[in-house]
Amino acid sequence: MTRSDTHKPMMELVITGITEETPDVKTFRLDLGPYKPFHFVPGQFIIVRAELWNPKKGKETPINRAFSISSSPLETDYIEFSA
Repeated sequence: MTRSDTHKPMMELVITGITEETPDVKTFRLDLGPYKPFHFVPGQFIIVRAELWNPKKGKETPINRAFSISSSPLETDYIEFSA
């Protein structure tokens, strides 16, 4: 995969917390580890990539989903998104 200079590289992050906002919505906190501080502006989004088991293919299949960052831009040690 090639990326232009305007895109940040993929980052491998760890989920450090899950908050149940409602029975249908959870907020996921991602520790930024070596990518601290991470600066963003309100309205920015992240693309989350996960490998999920696909029983039809008999192997893991990557999926990508876009989520708006829901944490404060003043917080630079972690980011949160809700789903």
